[in-house]
Amino acid sequence: MPYISIPESLRERSGEDASESLVEMLNEFEKENSQSIIEITEKRFEKKLMEEISNLGERLIKSDLSIKEELLKNDNSIKEELKQSISSIREEMIRGKESIRTEMHKINSTTIKWMFLFWVGQIGVLLGILFAFFK
Repeated sequence: MPYISIPESLRERSGEDASESLVEMLNEFEKENSQSIIEITEKRFEKKLMEEISNLGERLIKSDLSIKEELLKNDNSIKEELKQSISSIREEMIRGKESIRTEMHKINSTTIKWMFLFWVGQIGVLLGILFAFFK
């Protein structure tokens, strides 16, 4: 708090009591003035703070909406990519299944040939033994 001094010439003319009263009045005025300046500053600060909070809320809502839109776009593109991947996998499985069937048919036909040759050989040997036995 600043020190207030009244010049001596004014003190002599008005007297000690008046000078002291003037100093008290000036001090009281300064306190009231400081308090009102603080109140005005607080009100302005609160008003500005509320405006900024409101603006921040609006920006957050806008950014939230844009993020949700972006996620939906990405979600749709991911779904499309998954559908394409699944369909390509299905096609590969169908081709693989067909190639396995082809291989199985080849193996079965080869096995049947060898079985036929084995049984023909067995019948030939059995007939040979029978002819040799009955002769």
